[in-house]
Amino acid sequence: MILDTNALSAFDILSVTEETTIACAAVRIALKRSGRPIPANDAWVAALAIQHALPVLSRHEHFDAVADIDRQTW
Repeated sequence: MILDTNALSAFDILSVTEETTIACAAVRIALKRSGRPIPANDAWVAALAIQHALPVLSRHEHFDAVADIDRQTW
């Protein structure tokens, strides 16, 4: 698979900040306490979505356990 680097200009790249790390930790703690942890990479995705008030496009239903996430599917 060849990545067209020109196509990347159509996307905003979200940087991980201190705010993101705090949101990620909060997501992981809340889900662990509820007995519904999700994979670490998905916790980062969830944290960025919460931080930027964006939906998550995924078929993974475990995002539904994350408060303040609007999961969209296809």
